Amino acid sequence: MTYAVFKMWDQARQSLIRRHEFYVSEARKRLLSQFENMETEADEAAEKWLEESGQNFDPDHHDAGDFCERAHEVGIEFYGLLEEMQGNTRLSVVAGMFHEWDKQLREWLAREIERSIPGGNAAAKIWSANFDQIIDLLESFVWLITNTDYFRKLDACRLVVNVYKHGKGVLSRI
Repeated sequence: MTYAVFKMWDQARQSLIRRHEFYVSEARKRLLSQFENMETEADEAAEKWLEESGQNFDPDHHDAGDFCERAHEVGIEFYGLLEEMQGNTRLSVVAGMFHEWDKQLREWLAREIERSIPGGNAAAKIWSANFDQIIDLLESFVWLITNTDYFRKLDACRLVVNVYKHGKGVLSRI
């Protein structure tokens, strides 16, 4: 007979899954979809610059090619800025998703431990533990998760969040 130290009721599990799916779906629809037409928007930025700057064009003193080249550069710069913003938005979505998962895991662990051992300070310990300590705790109860596909994905999200939070310098420590 196997003894379960932690138990997540199916309704609670399904609710967490629905929340995650909602987060991903709405992030795609409300945030990431904003970057679907970056080339068109960059072209429009170049055209707008050309229209506004064209008011200052004097054929006796200016070369039309210079204006067109500068408008092209404006479009390229605009596209680059949008691309950077898209990357930051994607990182923000991943960070938010990971933080929400981490929070839900810690809340669930604290409830389960408090149910088994009431009156302790398990919740405080769980909230002060780092990710590796939480995983060690779970594995100490023979929940061997570090070699699973889902753990590798979660750990990849954690590493992305660390790089996003701390910058590229964190890569040398990972």
